[in-house]
Amino acid sequence: MTLQLTRVQKNVLAYVLANFIFVVFYDKIATLAFFATDWAPQFRHYVEFSSISIAGILTVSAVGQLKTGTASKTELIARENEFYKSLIDHAGDLTAITDAEGNIRFIAPNIFNILGYSVEEIQNKTIFELVHPEEKEALILFNAEVANTPGKLFTYEARMRHNNGDYIWMEGTIINKINDSTIKGILTNARVITARKEAQDKMVKSEQLFSSAFEQVAVGMANINLSGQWLRSNSQLSAITGYSAAELASIDYHEFFLPADRSSVTQYVENVLHGEKENKCHQFRIIRKDKSLFWIELLLNLINDGQQHPQYLVVVVKDIDEAKKNELQLAYKKKELNTFIYRSSHDLRGPITTLLGLAEVALLDTPDERSREYFRDFHQVAFKMEQTLDDLMAVTRIKDNKITFAEVDPKSLIYTHLKSRKLEDIVRNAKIEVEVEPDCHYRTDEALLNIVLSHLLDNAFVFGKPETQTTVAVSFKIVDGLIRVKIADNGIGIAKEDMAHVFDLYYRGKNTQRGSGIGLYLVQSAIEKLNGTINIESQPEKGTIVTVTIPNKTLDLATFSTDPYLA
Repeated sequence: MTLQLTRVQKNVLAYVLANFIFVVFYDKIATLAFFATDWAPQFRHYVEFSSISIAGILTVSAVGQLKTGTASKTELIARENEFYKSLIDHAGDLTAITDAEGNIRFIAPNIFNILGYSVEEIQNKTIFELVHPEEKEALILFNAEVANTPGKLFTYEARMRHNNGDYIWMEGTIINKINDSTIKGILTNARVITARKEAQDKMVKSEQLFSSAFEQVAVGMANINLSGQWLRSNSQLSAITGYSAAELASIDYHEFFLPADRSSVTQYVENVLHGEKENKCHQFRIIRKDKSLFWIELLLNLINDGQQHPQYLVVVVKDIDEAKKNELQLAYKKKELNTFIYRSSHDLRGPITTLLGLAEVALLDTPDERSREYFRDFHQVAFKMEQTLDDLMAVTRIKDNKITFAEVDPKSLIYTHLKSRKLEDIVRNAKIEVEVEPDCHYRTDEALLNIVLSHLLDNAFVFGKPETQTTVAVSFKIVDGLIRVKIADNGIGIAKEDMAHVFDLYYRGKNTQRGSGIGLYLVQSAIEKLNGTINIESQPEKGTIVTVTIPNKTLDLATFSTDPYLA
């Protein structure tokens, strides 16, 4: 055992020791110092008296200082105890000491702030009475493990019952200090983690929802990091590529694409990584595991963290193989059809033109009225064949030709068609009203507008009532920046059951004796290409009103979209 002395005690001890040495060895010191003079004994008497007096004074002072030091030390210990007690009482963590059976031997008063209990209410309980019933058995086993493992630090999470009946999540650090002479129990420091657990639960549910959607979505999906490594992929992507998820993880994604397409894929990835704003789908052929080629639609999205730092790419792969093959086959068939129509029209137009010419010559040279009637019918049939051929050619022109915008003269288009050979006899006895809003500039594609006007005018005159004078009113106006064309007639009208089919190709409804069934199909096709609309209002035996609205393009029309079917 080592003796511990304070500074005051050390000073007193040193002085007493020095004084003792001085008194014992005074004679020798005096003889040496004063050479044994006669007044040396008297001097010794004064020195001894002074030493005793000083020693007394110092002893009394030392005792006083010892008492003061002892009192100060006791006060310091009391202040320290109060400090630590205040820390425990007001801490956010809960401190508790239990025995090996889980009985609560000590609990900090701040339990009231955490679980709503007073110290008295909780003192005689066990920790197993506070835990959620579903976790009681697990806590009993855990407590036994802690009790059998002195000195090891454990962590544990459990739901504890609040005094109001609710359960809150708590996390604790637990250590067995039963062998510690001061603690003599299992020491626990616990804190509330309900908010954290709820956030974790939400995150888990969100991840489960994402994983479910990721796996069940009808397209192939994958996550790829910025180095090109696969992070995850779904079963749909495996079905499209023929590779399992494990196999995909070991393949460079460039290997899926044809060599001719790899630079385009790389450029697409670079654009996305550099924040391309207008991200769109791209179509590629990929090489499947069985070495077959397969059409896909590829979409990439860059995922950033909260500080907008790139994290990984979301890859969406859509199976368009069958649709793409059908599209290519349709395009091929369309090309074949256009070629056929072009060649047929070229081959047929000459003979039809010849037939028309012969019929006209025959009408001039034949005096017999009955023969002339035959030639007129012959001429009419040939003319109808020529019109049908023109309509078929118009179908091709509408789909394939590019839009050319220019300023048009509505009156010129209208009157030119009214003077055509097809309408000249009908127009002669009809009443016509043409209204074009003055001081307006109409800019559109003249060829497409001419198709619209010619067929709508044809219908307005051809489908007139024989016993009534045909009346047709045509108006051109600019309304809200759009060209609005309205054509109204007093003809036979359209039956209600036919209204839903008037734009169908070759549909002729009740009036099968008139028209080819192509006209309104061409009108709608031309209007759609111009990004316009058409509306038909009709009552049988009262007439029809057709309203067409198309954009009135200004001089900046170079950017205007072309054929919506081909876009």
